Amino acid sequence: MLRIDALRDKLIVGDRAGDALYGRIFVVSAFGGITDLLLEHKTSGAPGAFAAFVGGDSDHGWHDRLDKVADAMCAAQAQVLDHAADIERADVFVRDRVLGARNCLIDLQRLCSHGDFHLSEHMGSA
Repeated sequence: MLRIDALRDKLIVGDRAGDALYGRIFVVSAFGGITDLLLEHKTSGAPGAFAAFVGGDSDHGWHDRLDKVADAMCAAQAQVLDHAADIERADVFVRDRVLGARNCLIDLQRLCSHGDFHLSEHMGSA
């Protein structure tokens, strides 16, 4: 979703104001580049956070990649949102969700360290 601002300005808001606004939630695809950062870059093949985690990145490089995802999401939101309080609230939401994902992945790594659980066998369902 590279042009969320255009979608917001033309389709969602348009020439409406006040009570004429939809009052609905619109769900769109990820901001441009976010999927590449999460999974892997579609043209270069560089691993994203998930690919680094699944690949057994033993130096925890996936943590840095996950931080880049959060930073990119916050930067994209800042381009779309107009009010500082909205930006702050959106940033808190993103960082909270990323922290939750990070903690889940850390728990999976701990589980794998016991030897009976192999990530490669369970990643599809996990």
